[in-house]
Amino acid sequence: MLEILSILLLGTGLFLLGVETLNINIKKMAGRQFRINFQKWTSSKIKSIASGFLLGAMTHSAGSASG
Repeated sequence: MLEILSILLLGTGLFLLGVETLNINIKKMAGRQFRINFQKWTSSKIKSIASGFLLGAMTHSAGSASG
């Protein structure tokens, strides 16, 4: 029982560490140039759909390749 509890606590800690790291990196990335590019990528419905599809495919394939 103690082993299960320790694994659960360690897993939760690693998850929270990952969320905090992601939060820090997103804040760094969201500078002025990123906002300008984001406005260009989403200026119309077609561009928004295409950008969402491409970025989603890239993040999905990156996750598949690494894990």
